[in-house]
Amino acid sequence: MIFYFSGTGNSLYVAKKLAAGSDIINIASVVSGKFEDSEIGFVYPVHCGVLPKLVEKFIKESEFKADYIWAVATAGGNEGKSYNHLQSLLKDENAELNYAACIQMPDNSLAFKTSAAEKAKLLGAVDTRIMEIKNDINGRVRKQYSASYSPVASNAMWFLFKHLFGLNLKYTGNTCVGCGQCAALCPSKNIVLKNGRPTFGKNCCYCLACIQWCQAQAISFGRAKPTELTAYTNPTVTVDEMIMRNK
Repeated sequence: MIFYFSGTGNSLYVAKKLAAGSDIINIASVVSGKFEDSEIGFVYPVHCGVLPKLVEKFIKESEFKADYIWAVATAGGNEGKSYNHLQSLLKDENAELNYAACIQMPDNSLAFKTSAAEKAKLLGAVDTRIMEIKNDINGRVRKQYSASYSPVASNAMWFLFKHLFGLNLKYTGNTCVGCGQCAALCPSKNIVLKNGRPTFGKNCCYCLACIQWCQAQAISFGRAKPTELTAYTNPTVTVDEMIMRNK
């Protein structure tokens, strides 16, 4: 049983590779509840050094029981405190994180520039890294993780991105064609079309799916808008696949 969350495709790609044909479960579309299996895995992107808010909410509201629980983080840098964050949530459910690993992949945050050459280099190393992790999981490698976690640093980063960088201010420009793709992509159902234009609510999970997948580049988050060096969606994942994951 593998749960994943993905905005621009990296974590979806990794989850599919680790599942090897088995079903994977989109955290954004599954109802919280009790989950029991011999093995449970989580694949998620790192948001400001911790778990995405939507992933945190799902785990808080669910119960997990398994002989082996693992996690794989995808990140432009590193896992931050996401392992500790996950361990603290699982501990509250009397479960335990047995193994975790991170895969560095191109960043979609709009805050960091990545050249085409660097993106290609990172993507070129992904499958080898996935195989290493898969071998660890199959071998039931176990590690110890502290449940000590403080949200202070993460909250400070979110404040910076939302209020200084402007990620909480969303609007569309004249290039918007009213196709509704952004609304279909949104995992938190935060976007609705009104008079043929997207309207953004207050339930954004900052996965950046809407802005990064928009071919018209019509969406801006404050001062942030994709450029040649900040635009990114996983090249092996299609927009239709991302939309279907929400159904």
